[in-house]
Amino acid sequence: MPGEIEAPVSVVIPCYNQARYLPEAIESALAQAAGRPEVIVVDDGSTEPIGSIVARYPGVHLLVQSNVGVAAARNAGLRLASRPLVIFLDADDRLLPTAVDTGLTVLESHPEAAGAIGLCRVIDPEGRPHPFHQQPPVGDDAYAALLRSNFVWMPAEGIYRRDALARIGGFDPSSPAAADYDLYLRLARAYPLAVHRNVVAEYRVHDANMSANGLLMLRSTLRVLERQWPHARRRPEHRAAYAEGNRFWRDFYGDRVVEEIRTSLKTGRRRRALRWALALLRHHPRAVAVQLFRKLRNSVRRAVNPVSEG
Repeated sequence: MPGEIEAPVSVVIPCYNQARYLPEAIESALAQAAGRPEVIVVDDGSTEPIGSIVARYPGVHLLVQSNVGVAAARNAGLRLASRPLVIFLDADDRLLPTAVDTGLTVLESHPEAAGAIGLCRVIDPEGRPHPFHQQPPVGDDAYAALLRSNFVWMPAEGIYRRDALARIGGFDPSSPAAADYDLYLRLARAYPLAVHRNVVAEYRVHDANMSANGLLMLRSTLRVLERQWPHARRRPEHRAAYAEGNRFWRDFYGDRVVEEIRTSLKTGRRRRALRWALALLRHHPRAVAVQLFRKLRNSVRRAVNPVSEG
């Protein structure tokens, strides 16, 4: 709108069938205290009326493409972005009104940094606060911290310099479920990152979250981490962080896969349970061994004291 202060930020919102939440995402981007950012919605082949929703907001750009995945959608928005800083906001999440202002302040005090990464709070499908434990503080070596685990819970926690993202090639579409983690690792390896403790966004947890698929996340995350080994091996502290991260991800998503196998068995989907069990055996054999030990232990207990199972 004429006369309105413009923020030097483009907010890219990739969207695939999130019409229910998209208005909240757009409105949270437009409500920034630092001024109006450029807002770009990338409709990644949705079957829902995304265009009609975007049309309610004058000045919001809409890019429509066939369904090629969230990483490619973010890249498309990045190419269209015209402002020097970029925030990637998923269509089911929200920015706090101070997100841009906080990011600008942090980057101003850290001109060497390629981005500023804060914290989020978790909300339920209706936007109500959801209980969670906040991420612990990150040390000075952001790359080592990312090798250990992904402390960036959602893309909108970060505000990034567009030129730096372009120089590292943006998101990798070959990493279907961990392209954001892959980008953070590559960016932190190439540039300093300013990590702060201000809450800047809200992460909505619901059944359609991609991270709910334990096997997909296990495979994708381990593949992303393995790509870092040629770089991590060069320094002892990074080798140690890499080993810690390898164990962390196998345990974190391996436990989810075990629960999904149990659910499949309870609901009669035995073939699915078998496929996932074989995949888990390949990616995390220790989890399978632990489960077999527990099953054997329970069998022995029932044999020794069958009355207790009555």
